[in-house]
Amino acid sequence: MEYGFLSLVDSSLACPFLENGRCLIYDYRSFNSRVWGHASEEEYYSFIDEARKELKAQRDFWINSFGIRIPDDIVYGHKTFCTDMEVTMGSKLTVRKRESLRERLARLDTRFLGENVGSGDLSFLELPLFVCFTFLESNRFFNSRPYIMEEYLKDGNKDFLEGLIRDSLLPLKI
Repeated sequence: MEYGFLSLVDSSLACPFLENGRCLIYDYRSFNSRVWGHASEEEYYSFIDEARKELKAQRDFWINSFGIRIPDDIVYGHKTFCTDMEVTMGSKLTVRKRESLRERLARLDTRFLGENVGSGDLSFLELPLFVCFTFLESNRFFNSRPYIMEEYLKDGNKDFLEGLIRDSLLPLKI
């Protein structure tokens, strides 16, 4: 949950399921993780350009709405194109095949989760954000995030976040 709340303000955070260069949940990884490495170098840098536009818009939103500045290394930083990806079965997925799979998964989501699920396509969220929505309703996540980000940026403190995590893991009292 720390990654989900602080990924826009702490560039040192990496996927919490990655340890020593290996995915701890490889067999259960999200769609976005499964298609990582299937894009051509041209497609990859096109995605990076789109992500930067989104991050610039996010930066403007956070500064205008809450006075929270997303650091430049998050807006402009990115991983270089991966040349080490090796397909062990079949071949790399084309853009068309990836989009077809994405659409099929979105339809499957709505069958199981309904059409009014937060972002509408939870399968495509980064897995840490999906985990946040699993433990917290989306309103609680979005309402808490500014306080958590501000607290962290101010002095590196995570007290509010730790309390939220602790509270979300308590059994319900009926």
